[in-house]
Amino acid sequence: MAKILVVDDEAGYRLNLGRVAAREGHQVEAAGDPDCALELARSFAPDVLIVDWMLSGGADGLDLASSLRGLNDELTVVLISGYPSAQLQTRADEVGVFELLSKPFDLSALQDTLRRATARA
Repeated sequence: MAKILVVDDEAGYRLNLGRVAAREGHQVEAAGDPDCALELARSFAPDVLIVDWMLSGGADGLDLASSLRGLNDELTVVLISGYPSAQLQTRADEVGVFELLSKPFDLSALQDTLRRATARA
C-alpha cells in the first residue's frame, strides 16, 4: 500500500482520482491547492503525487512537484493535464515526472498508471 496525495482544483477530478486510488488499496489524501498540499505532505509523507498541471490562481503542478521533492526526493509524480504538448512533456521530463496523463483519460489508463507508479514508489 502506498500513500498517494491527489492535488486538483476541480473537485470532481480530485474526488474521483482519490476514489480510484483508495479502491486499489492505497491511503489517500487530497488537496485543492498547493498550500494545502504542502501542509498535508509534511504530515502525510506521500509516496506518489497525482497533480494537475494547471491549478487555480495560476499555480503550476510542476512547481508543486518540485517543492514536494524537497520533502521527499523519491516522490513519484503523475502529472495530469487537459492541455498536453511537447513543451509540457519536456518540462515534465526535466522535473522527473513518472507519467503525463492527458485529460480526459479512461479508468483503465489511470489504474495502470497507479499500479506502475506505486510499484516504483
